[in-house]
Parts: sequence; structure tokens; C-alpha cells
Amino acid sequence: MKPYVIMALSLFTFLSCAFVSKPKEPMTYYAYGAGNGYALWAERYKAELKEDGTVKLTYGRTEDMSAEEYGDTLIVDASVMKHIEEIYLEHKMYKYKKHYKPLFDVTDGDGWGVSAEFGISRRERKFFSASGYEAWPKDDGIKIINSYIKSFFNTDSDNTDQE
Repeated sequence: MKPYVIMALSLFTFLSCAFVSKPKEPMTYYAYGAGNGYALWAERYKAELKEDGTVKLTYGRTEDMSAEEYGDTLIVDASVMKHIEEIYLEHKMYKYKKHYKPLFDVTDGDGWGVSAEFGISRRERKFFSASGYEAWPKDDGIKIINSYIKSFFNTDSDNTDQE
């Protein structure tokens, strides 16, 4: 009986991801964070559409996980959010599994989470999120979006510490 239950749950998980519908409203928020408590590093990327139509970008990396605030912010035009949305949709990131985990126990690995919000009015808002611990989607949409956000910031190798 146990194998049938496992197969049914696996099929349900697959189908729940397979039939997630593509968001129709514009993207208003994207965030990605990763870190490792054992190695004491954290990194975050964020894009937020503001009421005035501009986009607030945030990028930061710290080697001090106790720091609540770290990173830099920039204000850019709405085309940046539109480009992030295009990448998100092209890679069907809204279909990512809710959680990724390794096949075996890892006690000092990296954890991550990504979230996105679509829609301006409360009634139309859709929220998508995925997270993982030492396992990631096979798709490279997260990496592409994060590289794009990071490209707006001066991240010389000599200047990697955030103040």
C-alpha cells in the first residue's frame, strides 16, 4: 500500500506544478535570497515596482549573517521590471516546485528562496514562490535574472564587501 501512496503523492505534486497558469497581470515584485549559516554568508536580489512607475533594485552580499540590513539600492525605469518579467515568463518560473531538497541529508549547505508577485490591485494579485536547501531547479531563470539585477551595481572583485 505504501508504494501506491508515494506514487499518488508524486503524481499530485507533478500535476500541481504542471497546471499552474501563466500570470496575466504585470510583475510588480521579484526577490531572491540565498545563504549559508555555517559559512556565514547571505546574498539578496530584489526588484520592486513603485507607485510612481520606477523600480527599486536591491543587491547585496554579506559575510555577516547577523546583519539585518546590507546591500545597495538603485532607482531605475520600469523597463527593468518588464525585462525581469520577460525572463521569468520565458523560463516558466511560476511552475517551479514549492521546495527543492537533496536526495540525501546535508547539514551545512546553502538555502535559497525566490518569490514574485504579479498584479497591481489586491483582487488580481498572484504570488509565486519556491525555495530549496542544497537543491535547485534545473532551469537557469533565477541565475539570469540575478545576473541582470547585479549588472546594475558596481561589484568589482576588490569591492565585494558591503558597508
